[in-house]
Amino acid sequence: MDHIVNAVKQSPSSNECVYCKDESAFKDYKFIVDDMYNKMGGIQSFQLVWMRNDSPGFVECRKLPADSLVKHDLRQRYDG
Repeated sequence: MDHIVNAVKQSPSSNECVYCKDESAFKDYKFIVDDMYNKMGGIQSFQLVWMRNDSPGFVECRKLPADSLVKHDLRQRYDG
């Protein structure tokens, strides 16, 4: 939560608080994620799963800490 607090503290004073009556704007993100990324089947078989800031769209996994790293590219492919 500290990163959220810091982002708010460092934001410009011109930012305005906006009240959203319709909360669905925050619940309807799934279609965006589904459009941009492929689903990763079998993720439950891994014990260690993480995403890195320097590799957006990739998931790195290991079944056990001593196992070799498995890297999955979840980005969608678009033609044109």
